[in-house]
This record gives sequence, structure tokens and C-alpha cells, in this order.
Amino acid sequence: MIRLLRSFVETLPWLLPTIGSLLVAWANGNPWGITCGIVLVIAAAVPVAVAANRRQAREALDLTEDARERMIGEYGAEVLREAAMLEGQKRSDRQKRADAAIPQLLGRVIDKVYGDRDDLRLVFFRVGTEGLSFTVDASWGRRDSSREFEAGAARTEAQIQRLHDDSGFFLCRDTSELPSELDAAGRSYRSFVSVPIRSDRYGFGMISLDSTRVGGLTARDGEMMELVAAMLSFYLSLAQRGKQERRGRDATGRSEDDIGSS
Repeated sequence: MIRLLRSFVETLPWLLPTIGSLLVAWANGNPWGITCGIVLVIAAAVPVAVAANRRQAREALDLTEDARERMIGEYGAEVLREAAMLEGQKRSDRQKRADAAIPQLLGRVIDKVYGDRDDLRLVFFRVGTEGLSFTVDASWGRRDSSREFEAGAARTEAQIQRLHDDSGFFLCRDTSELPSELDAAGRSYRSFVSVPIRSDRYGFGMISLDSTRVGGLTARDGEMMELVAAMLSFYLSLAQRGKQERRGRDATGRSEDDIGSS
């Protein structure tokens, strides 16, 4: 109701000349002039009110996305503080922390940042050991199942290519517009954002945020997911170094950390 009243007030400057003519026609007892005046008032008010409502809706969306970006930024600051804290710990302890932090982070993204959206699903895909496929690690949000990316499929090769080049996020506003070889037909989602997760040395996988609504995601969502992917890259790099440490045990069974402290 408040939005409608505000829209009406915004239309008044456009309507005052017509309203003035309507009053003159009423005072002169001209029914035809009154009828025409009413039609003109309605014709002038409706498009202006609709435009005002659209503008207010965009402003509300901007405010919501601003709040989401602030939350993502706060999570990023937490990761930086944790990075400094983990620097002095053993690699095996860092790996444990990384394994625990990844589901915590992604769960917070879907539950807190996008807690008002029941149309969304966030999926974390790990690249296969052979580097030619993606497997579902976990998903949050909507409960419908996520399909893996099989080796050799066109949709898989497209994502593998993005993992190894400098591509940022990929935004699809309507899956019906995708080429048929990408095999999006029949999926439960209608729009999505996908972002590769990589470091300077490794390609770890990708995250995909999808919506059941056409146009349900924007470029700002893509930018936020890029920040989330950067945080995941940090934790996955920790885990990777932990695995390398275990493989680097010497013949006495001591780890690199033990050797360095002896």
C-alpha cells in the first residue's frame, strides 16, 4: 500500500495539467470533457506508476544484493584471519581444518546469504582424478539431486576448459537458450552461475549456484560466487599440501613437520 501511494504521489506532477482541465470541464458542466479528462488521467497514471514500481523493485533488489555482498566480504575477512592463525600449525592440522571449513562456508552461503531464497541450490563439484570429469562433493539448498559431469560430454569439456583458462563466472539467465549439446533440457533449474575453483598450480573443481526461476540470478551473484570460489581455493590448497605432506614421509615414518622440529 505504501509503495502504491508513493507511486501515485510521484505521478502527480505529470497529472496536474490534465486534472486542471478535468476540473474546468466539470465546472462548465461538460460531460464529454469530464469523460475525456478521466480517461487521460488513467492513461497518464498507469505507465508512470508501473515505471515507479519497477524502479522501486530494482532499488529493493540492489539493497538486498548490497547486504549479501557485505556478508560475503565478512566471510572473506574471517578466512584471512584464519589463514594467519593456521600458518603456525602442522600441515596435517591444516588439512583437517580445511576439510571442516568447506562445508561450513558453503552452508553459510546458502543458509545466511541467500536464506530468503527457496529456489536456489549450491553445488560443489570436485574435478575427477583423471582431470576429465566432475563429481558432486555436496550440495546445499533445494533437495533435488545434482547430476555429475561425465568425461567426454560436451558440457563437461566446456567446464574443464574454463577450469584451465582465466575464465571468471559463467551466467546463464535461461537454460532454454543454451545449445542443445550442453544437455540442459529437463533440468530442475532454469538459470545458473558456475565458477571454477583453482589456484596457481591446481584446478580443484567448481561451484554452481542455480535457480528454478528464469532470470533468477544476476551478474552480482556471479561476482559473489567468485569470492566464495577464492575462499574455497584457499582451503583446498591447504588440504592439497596436507596430502603432499603425508606422501612426503621419509623412511623412518616421520613427516616433514616432524623433521623440521627435530
